[in-house]
Amino acid sequence: AKKVTSLLSAADLFVRIPYRDAEREKRDRYEVGERFMYGLLEAADDLLLRRMKVRVKAQFAWYAAIRGYIAVRATLVKDLAGQPTVDILPMDPRNITWGVGSDGLEWAAYVTNRTEAEIFAQYGVNIGKSPSTRHEIIDYYDRKYNAVIVVGHGFGKPPTPHGAKGVPVWIVPVGPAPEVVSPQTQVSSSGYGESIFAEDRAVYASRNEILSIYLALVQKARDRSYVLYSPDGSLVLKENPNESGGVISVPIPGRLELVDLPESTKDAALLAQAVTEEMHFGSLSKASYGDIPFQLSGFAINSLRQSVFSILQPLIDAIQDAYMLLLKGLVAQYTLGSFAPMTLKGWGTDRTYFSDTFPHEVVANLPDPVLKLVAELPQDSLGNINMAQQARTGPNGVPLLPDNDILDRIVGVQDVGATQDAIKEQMAERLSPRALFFTMMQAAENRGREDLAAIYFGELMIQQLTQATELAIARIKAASVGVTPGAGAGALGGLPPEVLPNAAQGKPTPTPTPQSGPLVPPGTERQNAQQSDLERLAQGREIS
Repeated sequence: AKKVTSLLSAADLFVRIPYRDAEREKRDRYEVGERFMYGLLEAADDLLLRRMKVRVKAQFAWYAAIRGYIAVRATLVKDLAGQPTVDILPMDPRNITWGVGSDGLEWAAYVTNRTEAEIFAQYGVNIGKSPSTRHEIIDYYDRKYNAVIVVGHGFGKPPTPHGAKGVPVWIVPVGPAPEVVSPQTQVSSSGYGESIFAEDRAVYASRNEILSIYLALVQKARDRSYVLYSPDGSLVLKENPNESGGVISVPIPGRLELVDLPESTKDAALLAQAVTEEMHFGSLSKASYGDIPFQLSGFAINSLRQSVFSILQPLIDAIQDAYMLLLKGLVAQYTLGSFAPMTLKGWGTDRTYFSDTFPHEVVANLPDPVLKLVAELPQDSLGNINMAQQARTGPNGVPLLPDNDILDRIVGVQDVGATQDAIKEQMAERLSPRALFFTMMQAAENRGREDLAAIYFGELMIQQLTQATELAIARIKAASVGVTPGAGAGALGGLPPEVLPNAAQGKPTPTPTPQSGPLVPPGTERQNAQQSDLERLAQGREIS
C-alpha cells in the first residue's frame, strides 16, 4: 500500500481547459482559468500545511488506496483577516453519511471528534471539563446550509448559508466495479468502492497459515527437543541444552539425545509459491519495488508497466474525478461574486510561476476542466524514442503519424500544444543567426557577463548590416535587369526604407524636373513670372 500511495502522491497533476484549433484565440483566456484552478489547489494545500495536515493529493491517494472511496468538502471561506481563501478537507469515508437525490447529494454529515480546546478555539463552545477530553462533532451540509453540532452540547455553528451551488461535498468510489442492484439482493456493495487489497483478500488467510507453519518449524529448529535417559527417569538437567556454547554434564549411565527435526512435505513449498504468485496478480510485483536480479528488456519493462497500470488506473480515475468535481464547485461558487477578487499563486501547466489577481468575469463561463494525473511508471524510454523516430520518418520519407499523435501516444507528452510551441521556439532560435546572437546576448546579460554580452551585441549589429547590404546589392542588380523585388528592404534587412536609395528598394531612378522658361543671366526678371500682391500694388496693378 505504501508503494501505491507513494506513486500517486508523487504523480503530476495537469489541469487543462480544452479548446479546438479554430478557437486558438481563446487560449489566452483559458490559460488564465487554468492558472486560477492551480492557484486554488495551491492555496488549499497551504492551509492544510498550516494545520499540520498532509496535502490534498496525498490524502486522496491514501483514501483511494486504503478505503476505496474519496470524500471531500471544498468551499471558499474568509480567513481571520477577512480575505477569501480555499478550504479543502478530505474526509474519512468510514465516518461520513449522505443522502442522494436525482441531481446528486442532498445532504452529507461527517462525524469526527476533537478536544475541548479545539472546540473552544474554533467554535467558541466552552464545555468546561478537561481541555484534552475529546467530544464527537457532526459537520452537516445540505444544498443551502452548513451546521456543526457538538454532540450533547448543542450547536458549535448554527445553520448558516455556505454560499455554494449545491452540497459542497463530493464522494467518489473507486472503480471499475459498478454498484449492482437486483431484486434478490436489493443493493450489492461487494466490490463497489474497494481498496487495493480486494483482489488478495481471499489469499491472505492461506498465506498467513503457510507462514505460521514455516515459523513453527524454524522455532523448533532453534529450540530443539531432546530426550534425557536415566535409570529411574528422575534425572534433570540444570543447563539448557539449546543455549549456544553451553556445556551439558550428564551423569553415567544417563544420556541426552536430540529429537529429529520435523519437516514439511514437498508440496508445502509448491503451495507457498502458488499462493505468492496469486498475491502478485492482485498487487504489485517485486520488480516494482526494485527487486530486479537482471536487466529487463524493453518488452519486460512494458509488461511491468501494464501490471502496475492495472492496479493504479482505477485509483487515478477516482482522484481525477474528485479533483474535477471540487474544482467545478469552487469555480461556480467564486463566480457568484460573494467574495472579493482572489490573489493566487502557484505553478502553471507550462511550469512557470505566477502570482495574479483573478477578477470574477475572467473565470466565468469557462468550459469544464480536464484533469490528468500522471504517475511515474516504468517504461522503455529508449524504445519509445526509436518508435517515435520511425513513425515520423516512415517508409519513403512519408510519416506514419502526425507529430501530435506521436508526442501524445508514443512519447507520452502531456501538453502536446505547449511542447510543439517550445520546439518551434527552439527552432526559431537556432535557424536564424540573428536570433541566435540575440539569445546568446540575453543569456550573457542574465549571467552578469556584460563584456560577453557586448561582444554578441556587436556580432548582432554586424549581422544586421551584412544582411542589409546584401539585400541592397541584390535589389540593385534586380533593378538593372528590370526585375522588381517584392519585399522592401526594411522588412528583411533591418533598415528603414527612408534611408535607402530608390534602386535599393527596387524602384526606378526618378527623371529630374527640367527648368521652365529660357536660361537668362542671374538677376534678370523671368518672363511671365507670378508676382506677389504687394508687388502688384506697388506697380498699380489690380489684385486678383
